[in-house]
Amino acid sequence: MTLYRDIIKRSLQITWRYKFLWIFGFFATIAGTSSDIGLILNSINDLSNQSDYSGNIQMILTIKMWVMALLNLLNVPFTATLMLLGLLLAIIAIAWLIFTSMAGIVGAAAVIEQGKRQTFEGVWKIGAANFLPVFGINLASKIIILLLLFLSIPLLQSGIIGADAPNAALFIFYFTLIFLPLTFIISVITKYAMAYIVIKKKPFPEAILSAIKLFRANWIMSVEMAFVVFGVHILFAIGYAISSRIITFILQLISELGYAISPTSLWHGGVTALALLIFAFIILVIESMLAVFEYVAWTKLFLKTEEGKVSSKIMRLAGSLPKFFR
Repeated sequence: MTLYRDIIKRSLQITWRYKFLWIFGFFATIAGTSSDIGLILNSINDLSNQSDYSGNIQMILTIKMWVMALLNLLNVPFTATLMLLGLLLAIIAIAWLIFTSMAGIVGAAAVIEQGKRQTFEGVWKIGAANFLPVFGINLASKIIILLLLFLSIPLLQSGIIGADAPNAALFIFYFTLIFLPLTFIISVITKYAMAYIVIKKKPFPEAILSAIKLFRANWIMSVEMAFVVFGVHILFAIGYAISSRIITFILQLISELGYAISPTSLWHGGVTALALLIFAFIILVIESMLAVFEYVAWTKLFLKTEEGKVSSKIMRLAGSLPKFFR
């Protein structure tokens, strides 16, 4: 059984068998669980749509507005201040749930791979114990990516928005050949660093250095793994598209039959509301499952590369070429 087939099969088994992990997957998906290749393709799509990318830049620039609002907090009436503090506490609580869930899934995958059973309480304890370093590594990666994005703003404004051809070409060069590859590398290193923190119990700086070293030694496998995870995302998307068509057909049939029995608008309204609820539930479940699958798959790859007994599929194929042409 090949490396990636084993990873996919085992990750899907864990995802399906330990359904309580979907709860942690739901919170982890709030931070975004698109595959690394999917993120790159989305970024390229944004680049092709000037208004979308400009909107993202403008959204980032509103950070200054929020900073100014916080600086003027003392001038805000007491009630509004309490509301802002409540909002801040809510953000902190959500962040705690997100990164506790991330760490919990990673730790649970490692424990299960050791042949031990895992419980909801056990996953929660693992996540809570590693919240701060996991939050720190994810925050650091997001800051670095934002800084890289800020570097492109002058080229974006003069090249794309200002229709300056040389700067536009320079912006596309920077975005496709520097920003996107670095974003991918940072994303993978973040995953490896989380695994070192949660599984190997390494401190924050040492985890980052170990993750960089592991990526340098296994960067081809990391790229291959990203495509494998992206492929699973595609399969889930196809499954959702097929199931949504079937559900839509059934609901339309129910709606038409109900309207024939009692010709009122309540039938259509009720069936429409039911359809929205069903689709929202399906999307929620799929996204939660994908989050669990993705973290489990990357954790399993991490464990295998740490053992040093695996090699890249591309490198194995390249090594077999001389024998093929003999």
